[in-house]
Amino acid sequence: MKLVAVLYLEDDERLVEEILKAVGVSTFSRMDMEGHGAGVPGWFGDVSSYRSRLLFTWVSPEQASDLLA
Repeated sequence: MKLVAVLYLEDDERLVEEILKAVGVSTFSRMDMEGHGAGVPGWFGDVSSYRSRLLFTWVSPEQASDLLA
């Protein structure tokens, strides 16, 4: 078994669920997160906070490989 953790933006939740379903993952835990970070080149100062999610699931090695692909 492999532990998979996925950090993604709130707006991408439907896509993440579709990917999990495509590889046969139906059980997972999900938490709301608030991200913070420094600006990147071309941005001014700190970036605004953003809503994200953190998902954990245990999967077979094959499913883990499929998720990475």
